[in-house]
Amino acid sequence: MNIYLKFLIIFIPRELLATLIFYLMGLMVNKFNRIFSWSIFKGLIERAFLFVSLINDISQAITIFGALKIATRIKADDKISNEYFLVGNLVSISVAFGYYILWDKIF
Repeated sequence: MNIYLKFLIIFIPRELLATLIFYLMGLMVNKFNRIFSWSIFKGLIERAFLFVSLINDISQAITIFGALKIATRIKADDKISNEYFLVGNLVSISVAFGYYILWDKIF
């Protein structure tokens, strides 16, 4: 089976589920708006990056990812709470790890 097809088989259905979870989280904190929608899309890209990195055994990408997240987070006028940021990122990274574990078990 083609590696790209394997990627899509694992990534797409679970990403739809992750999007639903993040949507519900947004409704719970009354933050679902255009900005939050963009955050969900960015999370999709982040999880794809982490998943592809793990598939290709590039674990250093996790460090790079963390450094980039911290660097983009440093600003004085941030309105989003740090707890919300931390929980969202931990859930997102856990989802990407789950993709990799599933990949490892199936293929």
